[in-house]
Amino acid sequence: MQYECINCGYQTAKWLGKCPQCGSWDSFVKLKKFQNDQKASSSQPAELITIDQLKKTQKTKTRLSTQISEFDRVLSGGIVKGSVTLFTGEPGIGKSTILLQLAKNIKLLYVSAEESLDFVYERVKRLNVKNSNLTLTDTKEINSVLSSIGKEFQLVIIDSIQTVYTSEIESPQGSISQLNAILNRIIEFAKKNNTAFIVVGHRTKSGEYAGPKTLEHMVDCVLSLDGDKNSDYRILSTTKNRFGNTAEVGMFKMTNKGLVENFDPLIFVDKDKEPKIGRVITAEKKGKRIIFYEVQSLVVPTFLSLARRVAKGINQKKLMLLLAVIKKYLNLPIDKYDIYVSITSASHSGSDQIDLAIIFSIYSSLKNKAFPTSDLFVGPVDLLGQVRVNEETRSIAKIAKQTGFKKIITESKKNIKELIVDL
Repeated sequence: MQYECINCGYQTAKWLGKCPQCGSWDSFVKLKKFQNDQKASSSQPAELITIDQLKKTQKTKTRLSTQISEFDRVLSGGIVKGSVTLFTGEPGIGKSTILLQLAKNIKLLYVSAEESLDFVYERVKRLNVKNSNLTLTDTKEINSVLSSIGKEFQLVIIDSIQTVYTSEIESPQGSISQLNAILNRIIEFAKKNNTAFIVVGHRTKSGEYAGPKTLEHMVDCVLSLDGDKNSDYRILSTTKNRFGNTAEVGMFKMTNKGLVENFDPLIFVDKDKEPKIGRVITAEKKGKRIIFYEVQSLVVPTFLSLARRVAKGINQKKLMLLLAVIKKYLNLPIDKYDIYVSITSASHSGSDQIDLAIIFSIYSSLKNKAFPTSDLFVGPVDLLGQVRVNEETRSIAKIAKQTGFKKIITESKKNIKELIVDL
């Protein structure tokens, strides 16, 4: 007999009150013994195929075009038949909305394991979805769902994997064992029947996918819909795509008729051209696109023994590293100040191209010096305080000039102190 922690998947031969791996209390449940259907055939010799044999039988992967160009762009041309995609995003960001919009051009089955069908119907009416393309079910048992799927469906949407279950596993819904078993069945069915699946997944408070990391390795594609709930704009991106690149992004605007395509490279830049203290403009490359946005900083005297460091939209470790560079090469007394840094983009930025902008934004707030909004700050900064211009930096600078920026602050191997003197 085995017991499993529903939070982290740790297994033990006896029940425990506290999980030794994740520290959660009363999280162990009894596991039902599960017999593999293919146990009898597991002793059969594996089929071996040479590359030449595979070349003769290989078929071109067929894609389903959603007719939503921004969505297809992110997936390198559309949804591949027989693929399984994990789709994540914050609650209320618009995941269900954009997935229902796919029914305008694709015949799909929508498994609503979270919302009642009445709620789904109200959304369908608002989105003006083609009724003949959409079939609904609120069945939560995954085997029942899979057995009802016919050849007429091009796409199956499971909303969400945390709320469906399999009766073959005794663990509760959302547990590690349930998630693994469900996804294995979905993947096996998708490959065998050449049916595409999109599986919606929850996120934790930290923004990570709520489930074991192994699920992301199992699926073919991981899609993410991001955005600020206080803004109407959303960014669709991929962190994994076995059938294309992961660099492209799709941009949408939330309206009362759903998510509509809306690409504007300056969408995250305030239209107010008046220079403001703590605000600088930067950019990064997303696939073949350049997106501009603001870095905003607030530097104020601290009353604490350990000054606050708060980052929004950027990695906290990146901020700490750049503050060390500022302290070393600009000789600024940053230990006496609380520092808050935020970017206005709808998604988290991990690009090194915004390093210079972060430094100058903090300098601007500390020295009460505003920089013109026609200046663009872009480029990675190393631990020696030097700007390291690369091909991506030059590409951004070229597009920025065409967009209307008058001055591009990015000079290779020039120390940040020299750049400040020049300005």
